[in-house]
Amino acid sequence: MAEAKEKKHRYFPARVLLILAGVIAAVLFVPPLFYGVRGLGHITGAVIAAVLFAAGVGFDRLRCALRNLAGTRPGKAVIGVIAALILLAAVTAAAGTVCMVRGASREPDPQAVLVVLGCKVRGETPSMMLRERLEAALNYLEEHPDAACVVSGGRGSGESISEAECMFRWLTERGIAPERIYREDASTDTWENLEFTQRILEDEGLGTRVALCTNEFHEYRAEKIAGSLGLDAGAVPARTSFWLLPGYWVRELYGFLYVLVFN
Repeated sequence: MAEAKEKKHRYFPARVLLILAGVIAAVLFVPPLFYGVRGLGHITGAVIAAVLFAAGVGFDRLRCALRNLAGTRPGKAVIGVIAALILLAAVTAAAGTVCMVRGASREPDPQAVLVVLGCKVRGETPSMMLRERLEAALNYLEEHPDAACVVSGGRGSGESISEAECMFRWLTERGIAPERIYREDASTDTWENLEFTQRILEDEGLGTRVALCTNEFHEYRAEKIAGSLGLDAGAVPARTSFWLLPGYWVRELYGFLYVLVFN
């Protein structure tokens, strides 16, 4: 009995840390789910929170299960694979974070064309994330009065107008001259945003230097795509609302893996 109590006391910090980690993860990732933000990153974070919390609450059973599993050769192999996957996820998260931070800090050429990447429009109104991009774009265009701008994004589900049209209206209503803005309104994803924008730049003789306006976590992947299309890209990062950033950061790690594997 005394030995069991001693073991329980010995593992108490690990149990508390797991529960605490689960609670923190839940605070970071779960609230957006109640506001209809159910992206891959937020769902992943919520699952991680649940796993950590459950592991902490059922720590003794988990420890016994792992001990029994480690007693067999197949069990050891399973534990090794799980440990390798956890290590891979940690390394990917660290590398992806470094790349995202560096991507968001790359200064654009002063003569670059501003390219605003599209995001969700609700009816005819920009979503919170699109508004964040537009505010960053407005600041840039006011600071660079000679810069041209391409707003890029087609019309998706639940959108009464194209994302490009929504952005065009928002910027012109705030004093940006319409003749400075080119609309690319056929794209459905980031790759098409930049591919179709590249055609506009070529057709209009606007050059290949661009300043990509998107949320900070998205800059690295957007710049990699732009580079593959022959564009010299810098960043005009929009700052994501703090309560949404963790989930989108995790989602972007999936995108980072995609770029790493397929580019």
